[in-house]
Amino acid sequence: MKNKLPLLISIALICSCSKNDVPVELMSIFPENITLTTSHTIKTTVLVDPTTLVMLDSVMVMSTQNEPHLHAYNLNSGETFHWLNTGRGPNEILNFMHLCKTSDNTISASGAPNKIYTYDIREILKGNQNPQNTYQTAKEPFNNAIITKDDIAIYPSLDRDDKLETYRFCSENLKTNKLSFFGKFPQKDDRLNEIPTGNQNRMLTYQGNLVFNQPKNRAIITYLYAVGFEIIDTQNAEITKSVLYQYPKVISKTFGNIHQIKAIPESKRGFLKTYSTDNYIYFLYSDKTFGEDEAYVGRYILKYNWDGIPETKYTLDYPTRAFTISENEGQIYTISDDDNETIVRQYNI
Repeated sequence: MKNKLPLLISIALICSCSKNDVPVELMSIFPENITLTTSHTIKTTVLVDPTTLVMLDSVMVMSTQNEPHLHAYNLNSGETFHWLNTGRGPNEILNFMHLCKTSDNTISASGAPNKIYTYDIREILKGNQNPQNTYQTAKEPFNNAIITKDDIAIYPSLDRDDKLETYRFCSENLKTNKLSFFGKFPQKDDRLNEIPTGNQNRMLTYQGNLVFNQPKNRAIITYLYAVGFEIIDTQNAEITKSVLYQYPKVISKTFGNIHQIKAIPESKRGFLKTYSTDNYIYFLYSDKTFGEDEAYVGRYILKYNWDGIPETKYTLDYPTRAFTISENEGQIYTISDDDNETIVRQYNI
């Protein structure tokens, strides 16, 4: 038996250095650098361990992995609303994945099994917690899915009929369930040649979260292991901009049918959160490696224009795990935990 055990384990070590890593010191490329101090704080008991924050007019919607998964806080009235529990019943979700703003008044919540709910925040404030729409995707997304205004779902997924694993995104017409695949893996990432096809490791290497901007008909994806972002034209189903400063530096392991990806400790954690407006794209960044403490919270908010050009680096006085931008782009709001309270910090920009 000892001689057979190595046959069950396949380990591919991807070199931690590559000639194709973009030789840019990310923190030094922004023409404008601004240090921000908290101008106002709000202490709420909305939730503990918030993961995502979006702004709809004067209402902040937060998500958490604990149930209920969604929480709304009205900045004007102080009212709070809580909904979306874990389960298999009506209006429940088995495994919550991601919260996303889809328009000025709507949000979407995605999770297993292949389910997406959309909500009208105006109905939530009236006490109606039922989803506006419920969608079921034909394939299981890697991480999250977004819904465009044309009832098209965009999500990371492989075409199982493509043995070469050429594409990594799926565009699904939710009315007809017609699937099309697009978006090749970055061709300059020479480490991908060392990851065999036929398993999930390539998708795990480029796992990330999508955020949708309806007026622009664009989606932005950031990655866990890659530092940077890509912009997707959701109408034409194509990647229009790729701004990657570090390709994934990971160790890929396969144990039988189990696939694992682990970051090399010296590699940088990718952008933590994304928020976009009609004018700019904002990212939360820690500038820490996976081997450092607090790599999953950040003090830096990086502002880019829609051409992918860096414009401003904001440095916060307190680290955060999630943020949002006011509709007039005059304020940044962040959230953090302190003694079982959720603290919302406001910064004027």
